[in-house]
Amino acid sequence: MHMNDAPELTQPTRPTQAGRPGGVWHWTTRELLVAATIGALGAALTAATKAAATALYAISPVLAAPMTGTALFVGVLAASLIRRPGAALVAGAVAAIVVTPFGGFNPRNLVAAAVVAIAVELAALVSRYRMLTWYGVLLAALLNGAFLLSIHWLVWRMSQMVPALQIGTAVSLVGAQIVWAALGVVVARMLARAGVHVSTSR
Repeated sequence: MHMNDAPELTQPTRPTQAGRPGGVWHWTTRELLVAATIGALGAALTAATKAAATALYAISPVLAAPMTGTALFVGVLAASLIRRPGAALVAGAVAAIVVTPFGGFNPRNLVAAAVVAIAVELAALVSRYRMLTWYGVLLAALLNGAFLLSIHWLVWRMSQMVPALQIGTAVSLVGAQIVWAALGVVVARMLARAGVHVSTSR
């Protein structure tokens, strides 16, 4: 047996994190397109709910408050489907840019989108970049609810409301964030059951 006939030894490949090609930070083109699509659809939803919120605010802030959770829905849906760091940030950024023609450019919208996305990213981290757990949903909803309450207090003059209206608006606002976040997970699970597999993650 000649030395050239010896079997070739190959270097064992290093397993990637959670069995994902390239690791958790490796995005595919498909995942980027899905994140952008979710963001674009989220922009349309945000434009519709913003118009509804304007009309409802004239009646009562308690009725208008639930309309402010669409960005959270977008982030949770993207994070639950794509399951990679930055999924909520990409979808949220696209939504904030696409919705601009409907309401004009406002730097506060970009800041709000970033805060919502960061809240979802923290929830995704807690869920270890799998389908968001209900603990993750609650975390994202409460963080976003606290941020929105500060906006309502400082910008929308919630501080000048009577105490009963303050409490009603706060409960409506935070409760709506939980519903919107949960809806994002529900839709993601429905799509997964229907055979829609966006990411190679677990």
